[in-house]
Amino acid sequence: MGTPDPHEDRPRRRARRDAAVLAGFILVTVVLGTQIPKIHIDSSTEVFIPANHEIARINERIERVFGSIDPILMGVEVQFGSVMEPEVLALIGSLTASLEADPFVAEVISLTNTDFIEGSLEGMNVIPLLEGYTAADAELLDRRLNDWEEAYVGNIVSRDRGLAVIIVRPAAGAQNEANRRIAEHIAELSEEYRSPNISFPVAGLAVVKNEINRSVMTDIVYLIPIVAVLILGVMLFSFRRWEGVLYPLLSLLTAGIWVVGIMGALGITFTMASLLVPVLLLAIGSAYGIHVMSHFYEDLSHRTGFLGARQVDEVIRGGMGNIRVSVILAGVTTAGGFIAQLTSPLGPFRAFGVLSALGVVFSQVTTLLLIPVLLRLRYRAGIDTARFHSDRSVERRTKTPRVFAALRQLVLTGRRPAALLSLTFLVVTLAVIPRIDVGTDMMRFFSPNSTMVRDTETFNRELNGTGLVSVLIEAPENGAVLDPGFLRTLELFDEYMRRNHPNVRSVETLVPSIKRINRIMNADRVPYEVLEEAAPMDFFGSIGLGDDSDLMAVGFTGEEADPEPSLPPGFETLTYEELAGMFAEALLETGSDRTIGDFLESFFSRTNYNGAAFDEIPTDPAKYGLETRTELRDLIAQYLVLFSGNLDMFIDDGLEPAATIVTVRLDSEERGILVQVKKDIVDFWNHYLPDGWRSSIGGGSSLALVLSELVTRSQYLSLIGALVIVWIIVTIMFRSPVAGLIGLIPVVYALLGIFLFMVIFGFSLDIVTSLLASLAIGVGVDYAIHFMSAYRRAVRAGTADPLAYVYRATGSAIAYNALSVGIGFLGLVISRFIPIRQMGILFSVAMLFACFSSLIVLPMVLEKTNPRFLRKPGVPVPVNILGDVR
Repeated sequence: MGTPDPHEDRPRRRARRDAAVLAGFILVTVVLGTQIPKIHIDSSTEVFIPANHEIARINERIERVFGSIDPILMGVEVQFGSVMEPEVLALIGSLTASLEADPFVAEVISLTNTDFIEGSLEGMNVIPLLEGYTAADAELLDRRLNDWEEAYVGNIVSRDRGLAVIIVRPAAGAQNEANRRIAEHIAELSEEYRSPNISFPVAGLAVVKNEINRSVMTDIVYLIPIVAVLILGVMLFSFRRWEGVLYPLLSLLTAGIWVVGIMGALGITFTMASLLVPVLLLAIGSAYGIHVMSHFYEDLSHRTGFLGARQVDEVIRGGMGNIRVSVILAGVTTAGGFIAQLTSPLGPFRAFGVLSALGVVFSQVTTLLLIPVLLRLRYRAGIDTARFHSDRSVERRTKTPRVFAALRQLVLTGRRPAALLSLTFLVVTLAVIPRIDVGTDMMRFFSPNSTMVRDTETFNRELNGTGLVSVLIEAPENGAVLDPGFLRTLELFDEYMRRNHPNVRSVETLVPSIKRINRIMNADRVPYEVLEEAAPMDFFGSIGLGDDSDLMAVGFTGEEADPEPSLPPGFETLTYEELAGMFAEALLETGSDRTIGDFLESFFSRTNYNGAAFDEIPTDPAKYGLETRTELRDLIAQYLVLFSGNLDMFIDDGLEPAATIVTVRLDSEERGILVQVKKDIVDFWNHYLPDGWRSSIGGGSSLALVLSELVTRSQYLSLIGALVIVWIIVTIMFRSPVAGLIGLIPVVYALLGIFLFMVIFGFSLDIVTSLLASLAIGVGVDYAIHFMSAYRRAVRAGTADPLAYVYRATGSAIAYNALSVGIGFLGLVISRFIPIRQMGILFSVAMLFACFSSLIVLPMVLEKTNPRFLRKPGVPVPVNILGDVR
């Protein structure tokens, strides 16, 4: 009995080991796959803000005290007629009642449940604005709206009465699920009551966030598979063999399930940044699989005859031996670049970096272990090379393709034109980078023709705008908010913001309510109960509106103005029309540039016509028969006691408030506008608030502004960190700082391509596109590592034409990968979500520039500089690798 041949038992041992490896992959994949349903999805922008950031603390404090800062606006718009018609008002009432019954809603405000303040024999009544749904009730409603326009017009009804709005305030701290349920409720009501004449536009930050969440989920379900199909289609066209497509796909699918399963198991929230992780796996993971399959097919192209299972195994192990190191090196550098995201101040970006690094590692594991197992199983019966190859000539099979032969000639002879082109590209891109728009205006995430954008434009055009900046003002003591001087400052703030910012449509404070109560309560009084001797009145001198400096001399500064002059004798009996004619004639004679309306408003405020003299914040004690400002503050506090309406949205306490909220409403949330608005808010309150008072800026629009600032900062930190980390890792791997710099060439080209095309297409740097730099670094350094490693192998092996050799296998793999991923990601342009479209275009651009630089610029540099890291220590440089000698 002879000794067993160990070589005969090797295939059986290899088969058992392959079966164990495959079983292990299946087990891990199934276990982690069960964790995927546990994933929590949050596509809002708030999740990007650090929990300890000032804007997060301010918004949390505002919501805790004053309620939700993200109201949902449901409009009722009529095509013909007016919302003042009884049947439309009844519809608004029905919608209001239905939404008030929603358990996720804290408050609903509309024409049908809003208060109105009117005078009475007792002084003041707080009654419903709308008392019924008859024609007479509608007529009375219209008169009341005109009587107190400041409170209603632009807030709950448009000036032309063609649009009414129902303001829905979710419960404070409402999460995405609550907002989603409210949005669905509104959609159901809209569908139920929709008619040819009535539409229901919807807007508000909560609605936008819900729509983003829906769009992200749609893209995950549909677009990523579409991209995968396009990529695999190009791979099939390139390899012309189904296993060349299927095995990289199985590798990617396995790595993707592992990453997403870990997210579910660890409770990591799936955000808009996390959406890029599957994108990353498609780009980088497919590159690893393509390199393995390319080298497998390249090695087979040199074989003839029938190859048994053992020989096939040798081919597989030989190919893996050639690229294993380069795949590992590429993975390490790519993962290191993504780890640089840990420098970002944004939590989802840090999570993206860690998950991406894990994805890279998992892609390497599945590529280096799973694909060889699948190849051995596929060809366990051996390969007949005569039937395997479509081209039976070894010489023709191993010939460098024409396109790569042309590239080789360009590298060797076209250095100067390529260098000039590269320099021009670099200069132009660096010059236009400052023009990149930075900002996260969520309305730009949707197509201009989308329902969401059109509805928002309707509210911005017809009402006071959907942009909200909240200013929280806190006093050092209870009741100080009712100080007449401070209330007058609030009024001046309103005037200042609307005068200086055309996009500021209104400033909402408690001032209009106090002025209204003051006017009603003093409608039958005469200013200054103790009249001084009348003096001749100079109509065009002493009766003036004054400027801000005069007004600020009252109240908050601690100074009191002199009493206003009393009405001259003989004017009490004149009618409005008589006075108008007399004053109009006088104005014409004097040529004054003041309007009749301004003049009459000033005059009648002094006569207390219809209470006009008290349509103000009380700042002069004498005018009210009082002596001190403290008594005025007590008077205002009494107004609040008498007012049974709800001022909780403005002050923190109904009797002695120490904090108030001021809401600035805008019709645009462009970053430049928000920056200037925020600056003026800060400057105003820094100037006017006394010591001990504090102002803080919050709100949804402010959050978007802060987010854009954090995104920009994150981009700088992560970009610089990734480049440094990649350079260090490549330097260590090749034991050469020069290699580290050369390895950055495709990275820099990919980044510059992204930035240049962002300017060309007008794309913004937002929470999605800002992460493309990380993807560009990952792809670019992969290409560089693969090319440099293959080139060094060829040089050290003494290959006669290393450039042609590298182009045949590694160059082909780079080109196939760039082509497949570039075309695949162009499929994202069908997304409804504009950042996803932009990502598809920019990522394809990054692939193009990374591929171009890897196959042309990088070899040019290697050929020209002939760096030491290419050859073994002590070995002279082969003459044939120098382009000028060739």
